[in-house]
This record gives sequence, structure tokens and C-alpha cells, in this order.
Amino acid sequence: MRLNVLSVAAALVVAMAAAFVAPVRAETLLQVTGEGRMTAAPDMAVISLRVSREGATAAGVTAEMAAAARAVLAALEAQGVAERDVQTTALQLNPRWTRPADGQAPRIVGYEAATGFEVRIRDLDRFGAVLDAVISDGANGFQGVRFALTDPRPMQDGARVAAFDDAMAKARLYAEASGMMVGDIRSIREGTAGPRPMAEGLSMRAMAGDVPVAAGELDVVMHVSLEVVLVPAP
Repeated sequence: MRLNVLSVAAALVVAMAAAFVAPVRAETLLQVTGEGRMTAAPDMAVISLRVSREGATAAGVTAEMAAAARAVLAALEAQGVAERDVQTTALQLNPRWTRPADGQAPRIVGYEAATGFEVRIRDLDRFGAVLDAVISDGANGFQGVRFALTDPRPMQDGARVAAFDDAMAKARLYAEASGMMVGDIRSIREGTAGPRPMAEGLSMRAMAGDVPVAAGELDVVMHVSLEVVLVPAP
């Protein structure tokens, strides 16, 4: 009998203790995305050039293209473009075929050899002069230009801070609207958005002469995603 009384008493104690345990409240999480933007004038241009030649034989057209490519490289060096600022981006040799007609099989009538270069021009005032030089010495394709920063890191870091501040401002706004406040930050994820795209499809001959270059400004954009905990306001 005494054992039963003790069991009932223990059960009552457990039940009373459970009644005073505060319920566990699930965390309220909020995800927000911020954007930061910094603007700067570019200090470098990157151009894409193409040197191509056509001829009757593969060996002959390759030799002609190679000679023109060497002349272009020499012209770039003469204009003060450093060797480290010139990179070969393509090297091709393609047959040229006849268009089949009346059931005839296509046949090779010649070849085209081509190479491509990407060139960094660090002195924007010499942009037109560099193009004039490479046109005169054998380049016959201009495939695009983009403007860039030699050292983008300071602008990127400024955009990162601005993106974080933007995300936190949004988090505080949502928290206040819901009667809560921002607590711990659970995660930070970064994303980027590059500067404006290059302009493409320009004719090499159309770029000849003393070409004025409007470099404009570059927008360096960074994005950040935050996950924060919302807690009850005091």
C-alpha cells in the first residue's frame, strides 16, 4: 500500500513539473538579399582581334596568316603593349567548300587560316593609335571591346559592405513590421554581378583613324544573402 502511495505521489510531482515547463518556441528565420553598387571610371580596355587569310593551299594560307600575325604582334610591341598583355585565344584552319548543285558532291576549293588575340590596353589615350597600328600591319577582324579596372578589389570590397548594409536594413524593416527584432546571423552567402558587357560586332575598318573612345563608367555590383533569426522585441 505504501508503495502505491509513493508511486501516485511521484506521478503528481512529474505532472506538476511538466505543467511549469515553458513550451519550446520554434525559431523565426528570415532570408534577405542585399545589393551593393560602386561606380568607377575604367583604366583599361580589352580588345579582341582576329587575323585571317584565305588561299588555295593549307600550307600557303597558314604561312600567310602566320606572317600577318607576327606583324600584328610586332606592331603591338612597338605601341608599348607589354607581352604579358597579349594572349592568343584561337587558332584555326578550315577548308572552304563549293556549294553542291545538280547532285554534285561538294569539293574543297581553298582554305582559311585564322588566329585571335586578346589585348589589354592600359593607356586608354592610346586606344585609337593601337588599333591603327594593328589594322595597318595585318589584323582584319575586330570582335569586341570591354573596359575594366586594373585593380577591382577596392571597388568590390566597397560594394560588399554596401550589400551587407542593404540586407541588414531590409531585415530590420521586416522585423519591425512584425513586432520583432533581428537576432543572430545564421548564414552569409555572396553573389556577384559583373560590369556592363562588351560591345561586339564592330567592323575593323570602321575603327580605323583617330577613334574617340568613350569609356564611361563601370558599375561594380555585389549581392549578399543573409539568414537571420528574429526574436521578440523587448
